[in-house]
Amino acid sequence: MSGQCTICLCDYKEPVSIPCGHVYCMQCLHDCISTSSRDGFTAKCPTCRTKFTIVMPELHSLSKQFHRYITPSIRRVFIEPNPSESYEELKHKLEVSEARNATLERDNRDLMESCERYMAESAAHARGERGATIELQRVKRLLEAERKTAKEETTHTRELLEEARREANLARYGVGCFLSPIFINNCEK
Repeated sequence: MSGQCTICLCDYKEPVSIPCGHVYCMQCLHDCISTSSRDGFTAKCPTCRTKFTIVMPELHSLSKQFHRYITPSIRRVFIEPNPSESYEELKHKLEVSEARNATLERDNRDLMESCERYMAESAAHARGERGATIELQRVKRLLEAERKTAKEETTHTRELLEEARREANLARYGVGCFLSPIFINNCEK
């Protein structure tokens, strides 16, 4: 078996095997099947044109004794590393991978800390907003009560002023003048 996919002509990426034994990259085979399968149940091998099923039967509908005979038609393949790579090259790749993994773990930890900090700030903001909303409602109720009181006092003050004006007119012109506009005119003269 060569180390290259016959579809993309590159080294295998996630190699898979089909029942006839040919191996392809997972994405290459998927793209080939999705463009060539007419019924959605079967496909043909890109190399030898052998038909194979692309759907897996539901195992719960089969008796357990037959499960071991049902295998997926597309199976992952694990290819041994290139024997031309030296131990040192493999060791270097491992070190690079471990360093990358450590960096990703550190980034993940930093991201989690940031998320937790922002969540705590958001919760504090929400509590403050709830408190401000409650205070706003309380102040609105107080303002409405003050408006009502001010309106009542204004009305009462107007009534008192009107009553005082009437009394002043009575005292100034007498009862008859106050009651009759003709007398008021005569009294003023």
